[in-house]
Amino acid sequence: MRYEMDVLEQSHVCHCRMCQKATGGLFAALVGAKKDQIRWTAAPPEEFWSSNLAKRAFCSACGTPLGFTCDLPDARQYVTIGSLDHPEDAPISHQYGLESKIPFVEFCESIPGERTGARPRQCPTSSRT
Repeated sequence: MRYEMDVLEQSHVCHCRMCQKATGGLFAALVGAKKDQIRWTAAPPEEFWSSNLAKRAFCSACGTPLGFTCDLPDARQYVTIGSLDHPEDAPISHQYGLESKIPFVEFCESIPGERTGARPRQCPTSSRT
């Protein structure tokens, strides 16, 4: 799977249980852009609905999680920072889902964060103005 992005926005980690389960990791590291600023340069990835809000993209050949899109009008599309050719270009600026952060995970302690579990029907990484 290959893609191109015009910009990198809202670089963050999410500790929510949905992201933990979707990536099989302790958190998801994601960066976004407007949907029209990400282009799949080969066949698009496979997708599945992981909730009533989030559609997750993954490589059908190897299963690698590639990101997600929220089903909200102003939502961004997100890709995993680890799938970038240059992940160092997407420094983490925020944390979400702190209510589900695994206690022994100690990194990004100085990065601002918020709890997101109390907000039903809102994608934690949708566009904010």
